[in-house]
Amino acid sequence: MSYSGAGNEYDSICRNVNPDGTLAHDSHICHNPLLDTETPWFIKGKGCYLSDTAMVFGYFGATIDPPGLNNFLKGRAQGYVGAGAVNATVATQFPRSQNTNVTYRGAGTTANLSQAVCSAGPQLMGVKCVNRHGVQKATHWVLGYGQDKAKTTWLIVDPNGGATTTLQSKYNNSFCETRTFQGPEFTFTDQTGLTVSFHSPGELLITNPAGQRLGFDPLTNLSFAQILGSSYNDVGLGDDETETPDDTVDPAKSLELVSPSIGDYNLTITGTGTGTYNMEIQALDINGQPSQQTFQNVPIAPNQVQQIMVHYESTPGAQVQLAGGFDGGGQRPKDVNHFLSYGNPSSDHTSLPAGTTAFPLLIFYSAETLPGTFSATLNGADVTSLFHPTAGGHEFVSVPMQSGRNVLALSISGNLPSRTATDTDRLTFLVP
Repeated sequence: MSYSGAGNEYDSICRNVNPDGTLAHDSHICHNPLLDTETPWFIKGKGCYLSDTAMVFGYFGATIDPPGLNNFLKGRAQGYVGAGAVNATVATQFPRSQNTNVTYRGAGTTANLSQAVCSAGPQLMGVKCVNRHGVQKATHWVLGYGQDKAKTTWLIVDPNGGATTTLQSKYNNSFCETRTFQGPEFTFTDQTGLTVSFHSPGELLITNPAGQRLGFDPLTNLSFAQILGSSYNDVGLGDDETETPDDTVDPAKSLELVSPSIGDYNLTITGTGTGTYNMEIQALDINGQPSQQTFQNVPIAPNQVQQIMVHYESTPGAQVQLAGGFDGGGQRPKDVNHFLSYGNPSSDHTSLPAGTTAFPLLIFYSAETLPGTFSATLNGADVTSLFHPTAGGHEFVSVPMQSGRNVLALSISGNLPSRTATDTDRLTFLVP
């Protein structure tokens, strides 16, 4: 089957139609209803990873085809991440629903692919590789199921055309990434995961509780892949119908952490252009049940750094918890400082460019706060109405600025184990 046309719309992503009727090389979330200037992607064009995953599930005995898996993922929170990237941990919930215990083990190494195939069956191979910040990233995926007798090339099934062929004949024996699964003969019950999807001119970098990093820091031009089994997906899949690449200027990004450690993760967002971002942070507990926090239309600028603390727990029903990377300081006991925290700014004194008229404050309210006690003043004037505090929530607030020294004072009370306390922060912004 070609998997094109009505009923085979891939994820919920579209591409733009150029004025001359040609199709642009971009991916974005479709409008509802569709605009005249956009058209959906179809499985035939974007579904290589999806089709490979469906074939893996079929190998282990699940009854599934690419359209069926596509519909399953579209019906799950974060079934797709970024712009059309399969959330493979969520995808394994489909064969599990048929009592076939398939587990996603994440990114493997190219050197260990032979061992993975021999021990666990077919695995995904990333081909058509491009250099992204010094790291080779795949723009197409095929299914590797063995090697020839001389072990000079891989035997593959290529969703682009549905052909059984060899890596040598189709891709000059070149591949740069792998994604690995294990089937029912293994007794893994772990369905945990942590994903971050990002839509903006910016880059992501996450640090786990052990200090290992994943992602890209544009300020130092360094890429990191220190977290075992995890991946930073920052290139789009190519178009299998036209053999053209996806958006190479500002593709959607996603961080994928498989079997994450319990604890606090430091998520850094660094702007690479002027605009706003949308972001979804999703955690899966030990049973694969999701919890999610979202960000909508948060302003960001070139080289601007925002930091978010993500607390992950794997116990059944655990919810992903967020806080800002800066807590304002000054309170005792120090737990009181967490009542209010900030993704932006990162210190209590911030110098802004001349002519700045507003500051994009990203504020977090801990779950222990009492929202009705919140108050805020700017240069002595009451600005409480600009804020909408909710316990355990966050918001972006555009705080007006004027030339000179601007002082924002914020206060909220919250519950400690034995008493109520108040967190008061004083943030100063200097505008030349």
